[in-house]
Amino acid sequence: MFDEHSSRAQVTTEAPSRVGCSTPADPLAEALLTTLGHFDLEYERELERIRLGSSSEAVKNRVLHRLQEGHRVRREPYVQQLALIRGRAAATL
Repeated sequence: MFDEHSSRAQVTTEAPSRVGCSTPADPLAEALLTTLGHFDLEYERELERIRLGSSSEAVKNRVLHRLQEGHRVRREPYVQQLALIRGRAAATL
C-alpha cells in the first residue's frame, strides 16, 4: 500500500536545504533550489487534491504511486546538478 506520509518524508529528506548548500551565493544553485521548491509545492498540492478526491482507495493508491515516481524522476536531474555544484565548491576549499 502506498503511504503518502512516507512519501512526504522521503521528499523532504531528498530535498537539498539552503542551509546545507556549500555555495549559497551561487546563482545556479539558488535557481536549482528554487525550482526544486516549486516542484515540491506542486507535488504537495497534487497530493492534497488526490487525498480529498472521491475515488476509491485503490485508485488513489495507484495515482499516488505514479505521482510519487513522477516527482522523483522530475527532481533527480536538479538534485544531481546541485551535488555537482557542492562537489566543486568543496574541492576549491
